[in-house]
Amino acid sequence: MGREKQSKRKDETKAAKAPRKSVPARKAVAVEAKLKKKHRFRPGTKALLDIKKQQKQTNHGVPKACFVRLVRELFQDASTTGEGKKLEESAKNALQEAAEKELIDIFSLAQDLCIHAGRKMVTAEDFKFATGLQNARANAVRQSMGNQ
Repeated sequence: MGREKQSKRKDETKAAKAPRKSVPARKAVAVEAKLKKKHRFRPGTKALLDIKKQQKQTNHGVPKACFVRLVRELFQDASTTGEGKKLEESAKNALQEAAEKELIDIFSLAQDLCIHAGRKMVTAEDFKFATGLQNARANAVRQSMGNQ
């Protein structure tokens, strides 16, 4: 014998339902305010946004005044006489750009070494090894230029 679907009678459904409770309007607004959370970025998203922002900028990474002060100090230490030498503005800019490019190369090499080692955090040893590699590259270039 097949089963037949039993349906409720209309009288039973009305009697079984309880009346709904009405929630006051201000309580509903308070509940919504509690549920709404402050916007948060996922880990790493903000860092990527900052990187993109800095890559679009054309200014120097090291402030110009600080770099000029450092160069002046180095020139005074290197000079045999007591007087400091003067540099043209274009020479200062060229020095700063070259120094920043060298720093960027060392940072990227240290990052590559860190990734190669299977780590996510760059350590001091990575920077030491990266500077050693940079010096070895520079010496190889100097030797190849000297042989020509």
